[in-house]
Amino acid sequence: MFKSKSFFLLIALLALGLLVGGIALIGYFYNESGNLALFTSHKNLKQVEAFNTEAEFLTYLSSANELSSFGSISGLSGIARNKMIEDVSMLSTEEASLTDTSAVVSERSSETNVQVQGIDEPDTVKTNGQEIFLSTMENNWYFDMPIDALSVDSSMPTSYTKNFNALPPEELAMNSEIKEGGELLLSDDNLIIFASNKIFGYDIKNPAKMEKIWEMKIDERSSYYTARLLNGKIYLITKTNIDDYNPCPIKPLTIEDKAVEIACTEIYHPLTSVPTDATYNIMAVDPATGAVNDKISFVGSYNNSVVYMSPNYLYVTFTYPGDMVELMYSFLTEDGKDLFPQIVIDDLRKLRGYDISQEPKMMELSVIMDNYLNTLPEDERLKLENDMENKLQTYLEKRKRDIERTAITKVNIDDLAVEKTGEIPGKPLNQFSLDEYEDNLRMAVTVGEDMMFDSNSANDLYVLNNDLEQIGSVLDLGVGERIYSARFVGEKGYVVTFKETDPFYVLDLKDAANPQKVGELKIPGYSSYLHPLNEDLILGVGKEENKVKLSLFDVSDAANPEELAKYSMNDYWSDVLNTHHAFLQDSAHEIFFMPGAEGGYVFSYAGNTLELKKTIAGFAISRAIYINDYLYIIGQNKIVVLDENTFEEVKSLEF
Repeated sequence: MFKSKSFFLLIALLALGLLVGGIALIGYFYNESGNLALFTSHKNLKQVEAFNTEAEFLTYLSSANELSSFGSISGLSGIARNKMIEDVSMLSTEEASLTDTSAVVSERSSETNVQVQGIDEPDTVKTNGQEIFLSTMENNWYFDMPIDALSVDSSMPTSYTKNFNALPPEELAMNSEIKEGGELLLSDDNLIIFASNKIFGYDIKNPAKMEKIWEMKIDERSSYYTARLLNGKIYLITKTNIDDYNPCPIKPLTIEDKAVEIACTEIYHPLTSVPTDATYNIMAVDPATGAVNDKISFVGSYNNSVVYMSPNYLYVTFTYPGDMVELMYSFLTEDGKDLFPQIVIDDLRKLRGYDISQEPKMMELSVIMDNYLNTLPEDERLKLENDMENKLQTYLEKRKRDIERTAITKVNIDDLAVEKTGEIPGKPLNQFSLDEYEDNLRMAVTVGEDMMFDSNSANDLYVLNNDLEQIGSVLDLGVGERIYSARFVGEKGYVVTFKETDPFYVLDLKDAANPQKVGELKIPGYSSYLHPLNEDLILGVGKEENKVKLSLFDVSDAANPEELAKYSMNDYWSDVLNTHHAFLQDSAHEIFFMPGAEGGYVFSYAGNTLELKKTIAGFAISRAIYINDYLYIIGQNKIVVLDENTFEEVKSLEF
């Protein structure tokens, strides 16, 4: 049976949206301008409630699953439950004042580079100003042994957490080691280790013997997503694949053989059914005991999710694509209405109203289109293909903000209650695309990126009020490009987009209802990480011609940002491009540190210049911290200590 190339073009486009978003939504609404939009009516997304019973949850899932099904036309077989990749970009917190009773006292020490000052994030290195805690991984593969002699575990990396006495630096030494490793959080005298499927709590009052005091096991249907530490409380977030037959209660964790249960009445959902294949579970955990003191869950998707935490709220976002049948119908009734006869449009209008899932709708759509296309002579079909492709591109340009949108759930951290929900066009890059300031949420998103026509993409900034209602926006930053990094600092926002050049945008967000793009600078390459070194200096870390590139931006005049300095490193990679935790700034000495593939790099930004002060090579370097005026360069099997006043080596320790 003949199918038009242009029809396949449209189907491929829509299938791509399903792959990227993981879900499809049914329905449409009229936007404020009166134009037909291609997304589900979400007036009920602003209303959420908990399930009352398991039967109610099952009914909701039945409706949601119809929304997310997709058939054989695209070659897809349902929702891919992929693991999410956590973000990039960074913001520094430092100058913590610590005291110690030992002979050498820490006057200042670095903290993990996090997004929001005071809200700690798990990382592989932590310090309390006296000791260093390092999670390492060792691979025990013995090449001289026959394969059949190896146990299952002998080829698997083994994780350890090591404790080092850091002061005085000349006496750097390892205190103790435990055979459990992962990301770390440090809360008073408690070290928390987030392993792949377990979470451990250790008492570290005695550095020579860290004592395990509690342990959690993550259920096989669940996975650890992320965690935050605020005011002595851990906010643990896990994801759980929904059991379609017994969806609740959810049992994401087991503590001392006792399951932590989240009842049906603690699982929230929008009044409008949305495609659902997972729940996100937020639990408040006591670092000293591992006790779960509060918990909540809400429905969502494994794909395209971002978590951001402010001092008052947790925000979780999910990105949703639009409805394919609705897209075709609206296209043919607007820009493409002269392409097909009225009988085809009437058939699509009827199809829109069918109370069936996406799979049979798509099959029926294919039949409707084929029935008409097969009546055309070959030359007329060729003309239709060309006309349809051109008009479709123009149509997608107009509708790019309706095809893919992001839903936002706002959770009050005081009582772990879902407070508000909302939605905006487009898709955020990562947690640094969101920022809360003076009760408003600012979000930077890319719209139209997942379309077949790259020229349709653009980038927007939206300001939402306390009720998650849109009150301001800046549209069309970097048309034909996508966001590579974003940073919000007080009343200013900074966005980098990229395709061929690196536009660096400065946004004035002082008036939340009327945000403005006030400055723009275009330079080669791109910056995938933005770091405010001080009020007037923004550091960009990215790549140009396959080398790591540093750019120092002067933003003192917001309308005229300037690249004061540029440094091209003879290194092709830095972990800073992968995680903001790898970056370290010491403002007291006006330096920053970056690990690279070839070694470690210490740069000075004094005098608004970029100067490479020191390099360390010879071992795999992952992090650096400072304690007093000493810089500790840390790798998997070695630590090198530098005097920050002279950058001379004070001590090195192999382990």
